[in-house]
Amino acid sequence: MERKASSLRFTRGRLAALLLAVVLVTIVVFSLTFYHLCLHAKRMEVLTQGDGPLWAFEQGQLDILSQEADGATVYGGSGCRVTVRNGEITAVTDENMGFSKFYEGGVLTSVTFDNPLAEAAALCTPFSVNSYVQYTVRTPEEARTIRAELDRGGTAALEARGLRCWALGNGYLVVET
Repeated sequence: MERKASSLRFTRGRLAALLLAVVLVTIVVFSLTFYHLCLHAKRMEVLTQGDGPLWAFEQGQLDILSQEADGATVYGGSGCRVTVRNGEITAVTDENMGFSKFYEGGVLTSVTFDNPLAEAAALCTPFSVNSYVQYTVRTPEEARTIRAELDRGGTAALEARGLRCWALGNGYLVVET
């Protein structure tokens, strides 16, 4: 029995289409990977370096912007905003860096930040895209558990779990990651 060598024969059109498909798939995979790396970098920046508004609040550099009917007081200035309700910080916003942090009982529950793709879409298209990405750091139940643990045992119990507690000079306590 004689064996014939199999060979793939492509016409120029099919070869060009295959090459184009490979290039397009490579571009899509690279773009998605790059986008997710940008999201991760921005999230880590917000979680680790996003203390500017709290520092300004602690230093007394923020003025009272409004007092809401629900008992919330909003402090602000220089692109920073801090919301205090019932003696606890509930939200922190830094418009310069484009992020917000939300707290329950002084415990960080979620962060939101400008979508990195929104700026690229605004630069490359005539559309204005105002979008943000939200990450949940912990659930409200976890925040309440951490707050109860904090009230029972102080900050030492939280520091043993690797949580960063920030006791502001003006009497507020914030628990970060």
